[in-house]
Amino acid sequence: MDRRPTGRARSAPAARAALGLLAALGLLLAPATTQPARAAEELRLTVASTYTLDPADRTVHVVMDVTATNLKPNRVTSSVITRYFYDRLTFGIQEEATAIRATFGGRRLNATASKQDGFQALTVRLASNLDYQETQRIRITFDLPGGAPRSDSNIRVGEAFSSFYAWACCDPGRSSVTIVIPAVFDANVTGSPMTRTSDADTIRLSAKAIADPDRWFVTVDAERPAKLTRDALVIGGARLTVRAWPEDSDWRTKVHDLLERGLPILQRNIGLDWPVEGEVGVYEVHTPLLEGYAGVYYTEDDRIEIGEDLDDQTILHEASHAWFNGDLFSGRWIAEGFADEYASLVISDLKLGNPGPDSISPNSTGHVKLNAWRHPGRIDDEETDDRESFGYDASWTVVRGLVDDIGVDGMRDVIEAAADGDTAYPGAPAPEKVAGVTDWRRFLDLLEEVGDSTQAEELFRRWVIEPHQDEILDERAAARASYGALLEAGDGWLAPYSVRSKLAVWDFARAETAIDEAEAVITSREAIEVRAAGLGLTPTAKLEETYESAKVDLEDARALAAEQLAALDALVAASDALGRERDVITAVGLLGTEPETEFEAATAAFEADDLAAAVADAADVRALIDGAPEVGRTRVVTAGAATGGAFVLGAGAIFLGRRRRGRAAARPAAGPAAGASATPIDPDATAPYATLPGDPPASVVVPPPDPPKPPDRGDDPPWSSRP
Repeated sequence: MDRRPTGRARSAPAARAALGLLAALGLLLAPATTQPARAAEELRLTVASTYTLDPADRTVHVVMDVTATNLKPNRVTSSVITRYFYDRLTFGIQEEATAIRATFGGRRLNATASKQDGFQALTVRLASNLDYQETQRIRITFDLPGGAPRSDSNIRVGEAFSSFYAWACCDPGRSSVTIVIPAVFDANVTGSPMTRTSDADTIRLSAKAIADPDRWFVTVDAERPAKLTRDALVIGGARLTVRAWPEDSDWRTKVHDLLERGLPILQRNIGLDWPVEGEVGVYEVHTPLLEGYAGVYYTEDDRIEIGEDLDDQTILHEASHAWFNGDLFSGRWIAEGFADEYASLVISDLKLGNPGPDSISPNSTGHVKLNAWRHPGRIDDEETDDRESFGYDASWTVVRGLVDDIGVDGMRDVIEAAADGDTAYPGAPAPEKVAGVTDWRRFLDLLEEVGDSTQAEELFRRWVIEPHQDEILDERAAARASYGALLEAGDGWLAPYSVRSKLAVWDFARAETAIDEAEAVITSREAIEVRAAGLGLTPTAKLEETYESAKVDLEDARALAAEQLAALDALVAASDALGRERDVITAVGLLGTEPETEFEAATAAFEADDLAAAVADAADVRALIDGAPEVGRTRVVTAGAATGGAFVLGAGAIFLGRRRRGRAAARPAAGPAAGASATPIDPDATAPYATLPGDPPASVVVPPPDPPKPPDRGDDPPWSSRP
């Protein structure tokens, strides 16, 4: 429910009754003398007041039946008899009273009224002196006419709505009040207790033997909704009905036309569809009954009450509370600040003025930090009035500053994110949802993360947060700085939920720990990229996906990064092995194998995220190359024995030279088909080396080194040796 102050309502004063005791006349044996007045409590007054609502006459008729008894005895001395009597009585009646009349036994008495502060002093001259132990009964009548809309009168009397107040008078235990209202009205009484009875024609409210008449006070509101005007409005998805007093066509026209023109602009600026499913009633209400405010939005009842005053800001402010209420934002100041600012935007757009908050400072009269600004219930004293005025102006000041900072478009994005429940810290997946209503913390996050605000934190520190909340904003600033550094280091990698979720709930200590863990993964990524680039490889997006999708922790991302580094280490070692110069024995050992092809398989496996295969293939490459010398020696020895001591290199050219590091080097051109015969080397040939058919131009045949001497085997036949 929203309540916007417009200054305090004028409160009716407590009932006052001044009892006029004329100076007693002294009856002497000598000429008479005048004695001073005696205390008024020596006069007994019994007063029965009746208030009758007459909507046809637009008046409340009041009758006061007064029974006065003089209880002040005469005083007799040796030479003087002092007789005390009353010749007039004075009562306090409502300042709005007119047609005042006093009678005694049907005879009209002289009655005069004088204006006082909040009431009239009515003095009635009695028909005859009221002597000791005498009783007189007089009747006082007057009218409380309904004031015109927007008049200073506290009374309204009409076909659809009436509001008036009643007092009691005069002696404790001897006063009674009866209020009579036509039964067609729904009557509500606030203030002192009364008993309600009713019949087919009337509602009777009564209070008897009132113990403290000076403090007894009630306000009567009588409503007859069927008599209110009814103007339906259908604007987009909004359905409203303007319900005005039949006597106030100005209010009816003003509210209807302003809502019809203003609601589409409100909806466009806010960016959300009309949020109320049912019909919203907009009711005209006597301004003082709003307890110091100009308008009230009862969200649970879909009912807006607006005072009689024709105030554009109030009308649109209340309408905007269809969006800005406890369903969208928690924190009174957020909803009130938005309602004021967005109402003013519409007024400016319609060229009806440029309203804004009063110029204030954080220490102005009534100052309060907005997070501590609570609804007082009603405005009934100056301190509350000052605090409410400050709260509204400060809220408006903050929201206006934010809109100036990020613009209406930027604020529209913030409002939409709040309505959708999106986290302020989105990552690679669709934005996660946040449970609950957006409070000031999430609002601040949305302003900076979604709206790119640069002024929000300073405005919050200046106007919003309470002193004990400074520390948490300091912690937030440090954590957000770490978060920004993480995003920068990520170079396009968005932070995982395991980090973002802790920022979103303002758990900054755990957020810092999670950021450190994330930075370790980013550091591993950098090492992976460097090693992969040295091999001419490009890592897949798997590590990025694993990192960005981490929900609880980064254990899977850390493990994957370690596996990738291990695979790259294996590939680097295999590449280094491929790039080493090979002697003839190694080359012979590699005949019939394809380590380059194995290496290509290893790199392909890495780029396919088959890290186990990459490691295995890289290990196979190293095993081939590292085992080639032993295989080569065995082949040389075996080949020499098979050719009777001569080893011929002719089955294929052996391409010697340094291999290109990086991706697998191109395989050398093939020599003669497997199984083809080779031409033996002629030791007497002019050329020291023979070139075999099909060899690349730079290929040469290199004679193998002398085989090692066989061990002495005694009688065993000698090992074959080169001729």
